[in-house]
Amino acid sequence: MNNNVRVRKAGVILIILSLLNLIGCSAIDKDTATQITTALQEKYVEEFKCDSIGNRFGTATNDTVTGYCYPSNEPEVLFTAVMDKDGNLVEDTYIPSYVTDILEKAIIEEFQSQEIVAHVNAVLSTNDEITDVRLNDLTLNNFLTEQSISGFTAHIIIDESSNVEKLGTSIHEVYSKLSEKYLQLVLGSYVRVLSNSDFSKCANEMDQNPTVSKTFFKDYDVKGEVIVGILDGKPTKEINEIQNEIKSSD
Repeated sequence: MNNNVRVRKAGVILIILSLLNLIGCSAIDKDTATQITTALQEKYVEEFKCDSIGNRFGTATNDTVTGYCYPSNEPEVLFTAVMDKDGNLVEDTYIPSYVTDILEKAIIEEFQSQEIVAHVNAVLSTNDEITDVRLNDLTLNNFLTEQSISGFTAHIIIDESSNVEKLGTSIHEVYSKLSEKYLQLVLGSYVRVLSNSDFSKCANEMDQNPTVSKTFFKDYDVKGEVIVGILDGKPTKEINEIQNEIKSSD
């Protein structure tokens, strides 16, 4: 047998082994995903789906595996669930993601009332374990009252083709309304005005990521930016501060 034949045969064997490995991983991932969603269903009494698996057994954290999940009827509520080798659900971020989704929708609704198209990615900050949550009657106000949390951080994008002529006034009004609705809300946020051509693409990318950071927006056409929030029941900046900060960042 000449060397070329040996090389070709070795190449074929490697391809077959790679395919078998992929098939095996796929089957393992499917079984793991089923285990995770079953455990979540038992805990919360609703159906879930698991889109992907990360930090698998045998990797850096070889005693647990992480599933990226969402409720079957609410695919926008993305969260992580961690399972150990024995099939026990170690932790999950469903409740934080659930209440964060409530806040995101409330922020978008308030911007809509100002004739502004916005999209939000928010994260809950807490140092304590979230306990005794009843999903049946869970509201953001109940959650803020009953749980010890630091607050929320949000990245908000605004389509520049919206009504942005008096953006300082509009943003201040949005945050004033939110502080009236949610008396104990603590919120820190970045509000960015994006070009119309980039807004939809950025919004779609934000939906694919449970969390984003400042660097996430570096490749987008940001026309203006302001840091503003809610503290002690009111917006952290006045109208003129918001407007001047957005203009200075153009």
